[in-house]
Amino acid sequence: MSYKRYITINGKRYGPYEYHSVRDKDGSVKSIYHGSASKAARRKKENHFNLILIILASLFLITLVFATLFLINPAIEKAVTGFVTETLGEPTPVEPTIPENISNETLPVPIEPTQPIEPTMPVETPAEIPAEATNISNETTGNEALTGAGSGGGAGILMFGGGETNLSYTKMAGGCVLAIDFDENTTVQYDRSGKNNNGTMEGNLAYWNSTGKYGGAFKSPGVSWNGLAYIRNSPTLNLTRELSIEAWIYSLNDAASSSWPTLVGKGNENSNGWRLFQNQNGNTIFFGYFDYLSNSHWPLSTAVSNKSWHHIVVTFSVSAGKAYMYVDGIETASSTDVVEIIGNTNDVYISNGDYNGTIDNVRIYNRALSAEEVQARYLDGKCGQQVSRNMVLNDTNVWQAHEKNNILYLPLDTNTVTQQDWGRYWKNNGTIMNGATYRTDCIAGNGCYYLDGSNDYINVSSDSTLSLDSQSEMTAIIWVNITSLSSSSYSTLIAKGAGDFPSFLRWSLGTSGGQGSHIRLHTTDGMIFEGWESIDTYFDTPPGWHMYAFTFNGNNLEIKTYFDAELKATDSVALPLLRDSSDEYNIGRQTGGGDLLNAVVDEVMLYNRALSAEEIKQHYYHTLKILNSSGTCFTINASNLVIDGNNYMINYGEATGGYAINNAAGHDGLLVKNLKINMSNESAHGIAILINDSDNSRVEFVNISNGKTGVLVLNSTNVTVQHSYFSSFEYGEATGWDNCDPFNTTLTRAYESAIHYVDSIKATIYNNTVYGKMTSSGGMTNHDGAEAAISFCRTNSSNITSNKIYGTDTYGFMINNKSNYNIFAYNFVNGSNGSSTANCNDAIILASNSNYNNITHNAFWEDNEWGIFLTGANYNIIENNTANKNGRTGIRIGGTSSYNKIYNNTANNNTENGVGIEGSYNLFINNSVSGSLNGLYFIDVESGYCHNNTIINSTITSNTYGVYIYLSSASGCQENLIKDSRITGSTAKDVYIAGLEGTQAFNFTFLNSSLNKSSIYISSDVESGGIYQKWYVDVATNYSNNSAGTGATVNAYDKNNALAFTDTVESTSF
Repeated sequence: MSYKRYITINGKRYGPYEYHSVRDKDGSVKSIYHGSASKAARRKKENHFNLILIILASLFLITLVFATLFLINPAIEKAVTGFVTETLGEPTPVEPTIPENISNETLPVPIEPTQPIEPTMPVETPAEIPAEATNISNETTGNEALTGAGSGGGAGILMFGGGETNLSYTKMAGGCVLAIDFDENTTVQYDRSGKNNNGTMEGNLAYWNSTGKYGGAFKSPGVSWNGLAYIRNSPTLNLTRELSIEAWIYSLNDAASSSWPTLVGKGNENSNGWRLFQNQNGNTIFFGYFDYLSNSHWPLSTAVSNKSWHHIVVTFSVSAGKAYMYVDGIETASSTDVVEIIGNTNDVYISNGDYNGTIDNVRIYNRALSAEEVQARYLDGKCGQQVSRNMVLNDTNVWQAHEKNNILYLPLDTNTVTQQDWGRYWKNNGTIMNGATYRTDCIAGNGCYYLDGSNDYINVSSDSTLSLDSQSEMTAIIWVNITSLSSSSYSTLIAKGAGDFPSFLRWSLGTSGGQGSHIRLHTTDGMIFEGWESIDTYFDTPPGWHMYAFTFNGNNLEIKTYFDAELKATDSVALPLLRDSSDEYNIGRQTGGGDLLNAVVDEVMLYNRALSAEEIKQHYYHTLKILNSSGTCFTINASNLVIDGNNYMINYGEATGGYAINNAAGHDGLLVKNLKINMSNESAHGIAILINDSDNSRVEFVNISNGKTGVLVLNSTNVTVQHSYFSSFEYGEATGWDNCDPFNTTLTRAYESAIHYVDSIKATIYNNTVYGKMTSSGGMTNHDGAEAAISFCRTNSSNITSNKIYGTDTYGFMINNKSNYNIFAYNFVNGSNGSSTANCNDAIILASNSNYNNITHNAFWEDNEWGIFLTGANYNIIENNTANKNGRTGIRIGGTSSYNKIYNNTANNNTENGVGIEGSYNLFINNSVSGSLNGLYFIDVESGYCHNNTIINSTITSNTYGVYIYLSSASGCQENLIKDSRITGSTAKDVYIAGLEGTQAFNFTFLNSSLNKSSIYISSDVESGGIYQKWYVDVATNYSNNSAGTGATVNAYDKNNALAFTDTVESTSF
């Protein structure tokens, strides 16, 4: 049984800590504690009367428990008086259990990679998955603020309200128990509420649709039970008294004549639950339920139109005696027909197939939302957020973070052929064609490109995420510094399609000389051969950078063109119902060639909606003046903040310290997402994101480049870093990491990792990618004593899953200084980063009493030193891993590491050793080792090391030496056993024993293991003897009548007919 206790150290109260009692060898009972003692519990003000009752009840229970224990064993009194950290003796190695405080409800489901990913290109990042904060109160204050310093360290305050829209701020709504966004094109749809109520799409006609209200959506086919999504019943969904249901719907036409199709339901209104549904004509929405007295109710209904998006919300409250229905943020129906709903175990269904239309962003809350919250949800549209406000940074460098829907964003910041897309889908990369010249004198960011007007251009391949039906909306934006304009020719800025082709919408945005300069927008209706329409506007073009833009609204066929945010022309397309072409996009020329541009281009964007004139102005004045800052950019001074960067960037120029985002004051519930942070260079000692003393916070879909410290988490619980990308990280000159001392030199020099957790618990690190810093010659920079790509120090009970690490300086993962009960699963580390030489010293290292961790189903390749290295780490499980092609050893168990269980691993083609064994009392089962200099390498690096290890059922084949034993002391490498194993195919010796003069391997036994006895070599410096090869002998005796014989004497002889042993059959066999 587990208990909880607070501990007082130097006057400070820590905890609560979970502990359980164990009985020691001498019969005493001691307490084993879980968690870190470094974080003080936050005190909450309590009602005095309730506090006194709790204290009295606790004292009574403690007295009762202790009295009971003392009656059983008086020796417990001594054990419980201290904080015991080491109570285990030397038992037989046992498999540690997964910690109870790692809940499947809060951890991502590991996804096993089918094969190692080639590190030639950055791994594609999936589309944004909006996520919900959980267990956050419904309070709304009006005075939270972020403070910050802009360029030059000037003070600034981020305030709510005001005229300029700068950074999206939202406060989470409490009570969200289901949040399905349908943003994944997969059968499983993940719940963003944190309640693990994941959905499943099924049915032959059910399919995912990329064009939902926000991101992806579920498109129901209108065929009964042949296209639906369901969520298995859970206690969090069995709501009977307080309930809110929310969904965005787009109904296409009438439902099947015999059906009343479900939108969202848990049972139905006639027998066993509740349901939000549609009538047969599809033009009315109903809410019905079945009460606990077995009565049906239809209290709410309202009319809705087809073929347009509508936001539907139902709120139901027994305590208030009211139910409401809202359409697009407006109350349309209310009722007092409110009785407790019957409890049920039904699954939740989204559609039952009959519904003909699209459903997006489904939410269920365990309370009734207020009218203000419903309206805010309609206006905001993001999961679980209660109120959306604006924040203004009072500084000349203002950073604007727009909403989503930018389906393409090429900042053109890197001097590479491939230009990363920072738009919504992160995959529509640009390609620099014909050697266009990289420049640094740009309007924003680190780079831009000069197109020479001869053959240079930038290409973006066609993709479904860039397909824009003409009945939809779009915006194109590009910054241009024009070098020259011909008086007669047309120069293309950005184009999709060329020439005339029936039934396609084609367009281009360009400029030309002649009567000054002007914007010309070409479109074709696709119905008339050579049917181009041109929208021209003339104006003077001053030298320097300018922003060109146009918007298209498919609802009214209206097109607008802008120059430097000033509206220059408004027109319309003549014919409707045009459909988008599958042509590629080109920047600087028409598709297929021609109309080439002689200019410098930067910041290319496409939106799948028509931005307003105000938004175009914000782009011009604010968005593209990307925040350049030192010191601290944003300081978090409130809880439950959401910083949604919408894929824009902070250029952080601090080289000696400071933070881009600083949550050092202990505010919980911070969510940072969709943000790019570019550190000044790979040697910058600033920290991109600091989270200190902050619980239930998340960092996701961020990209941090050119630095040493990406995300630093201190003294926090349940902090998640996921779906993020870290590139050009150099982990040099770290000081103080071994004892987790941030003040050994400076804070930032002590924590040099892409992701680093200290004194934290219940962390989740999922699906991140880390690239090390490449040198100009293609190798890696390397600094001795540096940190890891992802590192833990005194951090427990966490889950590290499905991360990919390439080419780090020293370690892929470091688990250090009493980091216990962590799970590392399905991670991949490749030390070479694609270069010819390995650079990462160790893929994963467990050090300094880091115990009870589970390292499972990982792949570690091409590292300088060791794939897996344990030093001073005990009671860990190392299972089902692959450690191949490493510079020295696949799996190394260091001299002070004991009682670890290593099984079902593969260690092939490592330069020196497949498995290196220095520690003692470790258990190796069913491992496969081949293609190395030494298959198993035993060494007593110090006296007393390398003893009492057991190797069972393992295959050691095709190595130069099958088993290599090196002895450096008289008492080293004793009592080791290799049992039921195969040692074959050794090109030199199956067993090779060497060492210092006078040493001897004592009781090193090969039991029932196949090896060539003539292939055993013992160096002349090592005393012979102490090496044994033994076999099982199974004998059964029967009398002549075939009954079991007992008491028979059995003599066993070796192949030379020498008597080996004599034994007596006591029953039927031995």
